[in-house]
Amino acid sequence: MKHSDFNRLDLIILDGAEYRVSSHDTDGIVLAGIAAPHITRSITHGELEELLRSPRFRYVAEGASRAVAERGLIGLPEHFRDLPEAKRDIALWRHLYVEELLRYVDAGLSKRTEASVNAILPAIIGAVEMAIRKRQRGLVKRAGRKEALHTPPCAKTLLTWKRDYVNSGFNIMALVPQTHRCGNKRHMLPGERAAFDALIAEYASPLRPSIDGIHERATNLYADFNRGRAEQDLPKLKPPSRSSVYRAIRQMDPYESYLQRHGADAANKKFALIEYGVQVLRPMERVEIDEWEVDLTTLIFDASLLDQLTAQQATALEVTRLVVCVAIDCATRCVVGLTLSRSTSSQAAIRTLEMVTTDKTAIALSLGCRAGWHQGGRPEFIAADMGSAFVSEDLKIACAGLHARLMNPAGGVAKLRSRIERLFGTFSSHFVSRFRGRTFSNPVQRGDYNAEAEASLTDQDLLEAFVTYIVDVYHQRRHAGLQGETPADCWNRLVDKYGLPTPVDAMDRRAIFGVELERTISGRGVRVFGADFTCDELRDAYKHRHQRSVRLRFDQMDLGWIAVEIDGTWYPAHDLSGALTGISFYQWSAFAQTVMEHNRERAAVSAEILHDGFPAPHTRETVASYGYRIARLSGLSSLPEMAYLFDLDLRALLMGDRHSVERLARYTGCDPAALSNGALDASNPRRLQLGVDPRNKVMSAKDRFRFCPACLGELADGHLRSACLARTDWLIDANHVCAEHEIRLMTITPRKASRIQPDLSSLVLQLTAAQKAMWQPDHPTSLECYIAERLGGMHGGRWIDDLQLDVIIHTAEVFGAMASRGANASWQDISADERRRHGCIGADVLTEGPAAVKDFLHDQIGRGRHGNDYRKAFGKAFDQFYFRKDQPAYRPICEVMAKYVGENFRFTGQEKVFGILTRGIQPTTLRSLCKQHGIGTKITSLVLKAQYGIRAGESHVVDPALIAELAPKLRDLLNAQDAGRHLGICVEVLRTLIADQLLLPDFRFNNRMMGFRPETLDAFLGTWVAPTKIRKTRRKVACKPLTIFARAHRTRTSHVLLAADAAEVNFTYDRRKQGLGALGIAEKDSAAVLERLRIFPRNRAALASTDSTGLKNHGKIQ
Repeated sequence: MKHSDFNRLDLIILDGAEYRVSSHDTDGIVLAGIAAPHITRSITHGELEELLRSPRFRYVAEGASRAVAERGLIGLPEHFRDLPEAKRDIALWRHLYVEELLRYVDAGLSKRTEASVNAILPAIIGAVEMAIRKRQRGLVKRAGRKEALHTPPCAKTLLTWKRDYVNSGFNIMALVPQTHRCGNKRHMLPGERAAFDALIAEYASPLRPSIDGIHERATNLYADFNRGRAEQDLPKLKPPSRSSVYRAIRQMDPYESYLQRHGADAANKKFALIEYGVQVLRPMERVEIDEWEVDLTTLIFDASLLDQLTAQQATALEVTRLVVCVAIDCATRCVVGLTLSRSTSSQAAIRTLEMVTTDKTAIALSLGCRAGWHQGGRPEFIAADMGSAFVSEDLKIACAGLHARLMNPAGGVAKLRSRIERLFGTFSSHFVSRFRGRTFSNPVQRGDYNAEAEASLTDQDLLEAFVTYIVDVYHQRRHAGLQGETPADCWNRLVDKYGLPTPVDAMDRRAIFGVELERTISGRGVRVFGADFTCDELRDAYKHRHQRSVRLRFDQMDLGWIAVEIDGTWYPAHDLSGALTGISFYQWSAFAQTVMEHNRERAAVSAEILHDGFPAPHTRETVASYGYRIARLSGLSSLPEMAYLFDLDLRALLMGDRHSVERLARYTGCDPAALSNGALDASNPRRLQLGVDPRNKVMSAKDRFRFCPACLGELADGHLRSACLARTDWLIDANHVCAEHEIRLMTITPRKASRIQPDLSSLVLQLTAAQKAMWQPDHPTSLECYIAERLGGMHGGRWIDDLQLDVIIHTAEVFGAMASRGANASWQDISADERRRHGCIGADVLTEGPAAVKDFLHDQIGRGRHGNDYRKAFGKAFDQFYFRKDQPAYRPICEVMAKYVGENFRFTGQEKVFGILTRGIQPTTLRSLCKQHGIGTKITSLVLKAQYGIRAGESHVVDPALIAELAPKLRDLLNAQDAGRHLGICVEVLRTLIADQLLLPDFRFNNRMMGFRPETLDAFLGTWVAPTKIRKTRRKVACKPLTIFARAHRTRTSHVLLAADAAEVNFTYDRRKQGLGALGIAEKDSAAVLERLRIFPRNRAALASTDSTGLKNHGKIQ
């Protein structure tokens, strides 16, 4: 369509700039700018048609005329419709009079003079009033109806209206009354205006003064002004009225004034811009989760007993406000998860997230709901606030397992989670208001209402009411945010359109939300909460593997099967009984509690029978006391005899164990402190009272122990201990010869540290065995021979000759047990004969020296990759030495073992092994050596493979000298990612530079792995970011970053660099960035660069044909 009726006075506003029509023809129109430099612009008729439908284009007929300009000065709007209704009615009324007058003038019945108009004025008034009456009364005439008519104008006024109307080009805006400009308005003096504006500005203050306060200050200010003016004989100034102060305050910026009075947060909240928010299409595309403290007090009590309480008892119950954690689907507004707890916690958030992924129809039906609650699935995006429950590591792990992105918007900005915040408002106004005990949102709304006293719901009642309201009320109500559609119908509609959300299978559910435990494998599998679970993998692990404990996970909503981990793989294990299928953990716990209460009631029935059986154990004490008195009369009053009679631990009695002494006192009927026979002396634990006669007090030797080898050799092994300690004559200092065999007693002189140890039971057994070997020369052992030599005073110059004899025997037994049974085998059932054989094996090792000990330990426990591995490698033998490491007698043995551990196990620094400091072995694996030298493991392994032909993994042993030689060179080598950061570009751009040979790596392993030296990258930057290539200007130049320019024109950054260099174009430089990322192309240079890029494909093809992978000079580190 062609437009040719434009006027030179017409105003056209295009993109905010004002134009006049300069010319027009059949092709289009030419516009000339009104403001300097009067830029012209051509528009075709087709473009004009498009602009007329766009808000960018405005056409104001005769907008550049004087009348339009004057209308703007008097404050009239652009359109007649925007006028107030009163002024619009007056203008229309005047328009009737003016049009009627013009009709008379055009017909020649009147002239444009006041006298001629007075002649026809009654006729004009009559015609106008008749038209007004028709418009007011409508179609039906009715007598007595009131009519509102304006006072008619005089001839002079009518001619004035006609003149303004005609001069404005018959524009009705010329007839609008200008009464708003009437009045005698006084203009303030310059100094007065400045003082008044400063006073008005005080309204925007954190002190928040009122309008009356500002008016009072203005009155006082003008009083001071007038006193000064009176002294200068100047007239007084009239102070502004309250309405003037009010109008001045109303003219202030409302946002700025509110910001100064109430703060930034309050201002942003009050003047928040309303937007559409996050737009989602599919169900479970975005889920918002948050916690809300319910505005309702709740009784924490068993609901079944509430009806049985009195009013006073019900008041005394615990009353609190519960916290509800809710998840809502943003697309359908359906509530997909809900939990109720006493306080905020990450576990409540995780349980809510678990409900999001499940079908909750069974829960709804069990609580009496009529509709289902099937809404849910795997969420794609989860939005939560910055609460402690939603920033916890547990919730992040659960979201990662669901492959859902968790976002925590800034706190205090409710519009970032508008759906869930609006839902809490609905709960407060539409759900909580139905119950007694409401706390309201603030104390003003609450008033004198006592919410705690009015509380009537229990926590279980509140949960049932919540679920019922959500399923049967909220999901079935029309929702304003869904254009009147219900959330349930919206879910069904979107599911039909996009399909159901992705489900979470049972194994993933146990991995993400399951409770993890650790149990021991048995022949029946694993036992959890009283049930046995098994599978083929568990049975195979029990029979053919050394693994005896497994990790397991179970779903709290289904105990029918669990997941068990075997060698890093999870397998399902089912309940053997099959009774737990579909049973939840909570149902099973309630059932177990019921069974326990039933058993407890049945056990109470047998309480009398059980009480009657209590005196039976005291019979033993009575018999024991009676037997003790018989023993005293018979002369059997030694400590070993009493220990044997009363089944006591002789070693514990010798060590002075308090419980053993009290037990002996209870059997003998004596006070523990008053025991005089058969017990330890309280003043000296080594003193024994071994006779009925108080004079028969003997004391064991302080520095030696004696025994008769002939007496011990004639006895059987089962009576060795009691027979040895029963011979009191051996313990008398004056006796040196056995009275029975007349053989001199053998003596053992222990070290000083062992004299406070009266427990010689293990030593007696070994000494007895050694003496038996002396009398049986056909079956001697190395340990027995060595003990015989030591007891005989002979020394062979061995390194263990200076060790205490009981330490040698104990160490030999431990080493022998390690060799015969293994380090981690049980040693509890070792007999005396087996210990003797074990001691023989260990003695062979000890007598050969420390080197043999190290070789023995190497065969038994081997080497370790970590320092703490030696504890597990020693197995049962670790405690045998660790708890004796502080005894000086064991220190030589501990030193040898600590030295071996330090040589074969790795430590991070100086650590103690069996109480001895050790530095550990030097690292030899590739991982440890790279960590020591601070270089990358991957790049080092590639260098070894490319340069030396060595294939080495992280755990492989390599030459430390070779790694130490490569470390200084590899430490400064940068990989592709670090090189990209150094140049200020991404890795993809870096690879294009390498492919086009603008940048050559110093070391290249394959198409993706390469190395750069910092000086190479600095030289590259010095080439392209040199001062000669940077545009020198002090003005701000419109430009586009180099990488964005390349992406916009679908080319490489390297091609843009080459094209700019060929076109001799200088780059712009952004000082806020670094490297190539700071370079840009000015808009005025874009055409030249693009022109070069158009002829660049030939060069690009030639560049692509270059063998970019044949960088042989960079294949070896120099």
